[in-house]
Amino acid sequence: MSRSKSTRCAFTLIELLVTIGIIAVLLGILFPVVSKLKKSAYAASTGQTINTLTAAINAYQAVFQAYPGPFDVSLATPQRVQITPGPITLTGPTAEPADDALAVTGAENLLLGLSGGLVVTRTGVNISTFVFDPSKVGSGPVSLAGPRPRQYQVFVDAGSKLSSPSDVGNLADTNIPEFLDSFPDAKPILYARARRGATGTTGQYPAIAFGYGFESEFGASPKDFLDERAYYGDPSYSFNEPRQKDQFILISAGADGKYGTKDDITNFGSPGK
Repeated sequence: MSRSKSTRCAFTLIELLVTIGIIAVLLGILFPVVSKLKKSAYAASTGQTINTLTAAINAYQAVFQAYPGPFDVSLATPQRVQITPGPITLTGPTAEPADDALAVTGAENLLLGLSGGLVVTRTGVNISTFVFDPSKVGSGPVSLAGPRPRQYQVFVDAGSKLSSPSDVGNLADTNIPEFLDSFPDAKPILYARARRGATGTTGQYPAIAFGYGFESEFGASPKDFLDERAYYGDPSYSFNEPRQKDQFILISAGADGKYGTKDDITNFGSPGK
C-alpha cells in the first residue's frame, strides 16, 4: 500500500515578504486617497452649512430689511454695544458699557440673529438691558425696536454644529456660541455684514469686524495669508471693490484651520482669485 504525500500548506519566507510588500504598496496608495476623500467630505459639508446660513441670512434680511448683527463690533467704544452673560444697562444712545463688558464677534452676532439667545429689556426710550441666555438659543431672534421687543421665528436650526464653553480655542471672548465648520478641528464660521455705501474692501469689511484677531492675520508670517483685498475683493475691479457689496461675508478656515488662506471656504467664491 502506497503512502500518500503530505500537502504543504505553509508560506515560504519569500512568499510572505512579497505579500507584505504588495499590501504595503496598496496601503500607500489607498491612505492618501482616503485622506483626500475625507477632506472633500468635510469641505462639502462645510459648504452646505455655509449655503444654509446664506439662505437664512437672506430670509432674515427679507423680514428686517437688514442683515444680522445688531451689535456692530466695527464701531469704536463708546458706540459699540456689548453683551455679557449678565445684564448691561445703557442709559443713552452713546453710553459706554461696564468696563468688564466683552465684545461680541460677528460669528456670535450671527447666532443671536438667526437662532436667538438674546434677551432685551427696555424701561425707557434709551435705557436697555441686554442679556445672553443660552436657554433661549433656538427660540428665534428678538427685535431691538420699540418699547416691547418681540420674538421672531428661528431662521436656522442651530443643530449640533455649535461651539460650547469647553471649546476654549473657539471662544475667545464670551460664552455666546458660534456656528462651526465640519472639519475635525472645528472652527467658527466667521461672519461680517457690510457697511452699506462704504467703498473698498477695508471700508465695507474692516477685518476687525470678524473677530479672532482676523485683522492681524493678513501679511503675517508664514506668507500663506492673503492680502485682504485679494482675499475678498472683487477681481473684476482694479480698485478692489468687495465681492459682496453692501451684503455680508461668511468664512470657514478650511482644512488647514487658518483663516485668510487659499483653502478657506466662503460664500463669495475662491479666495485670491
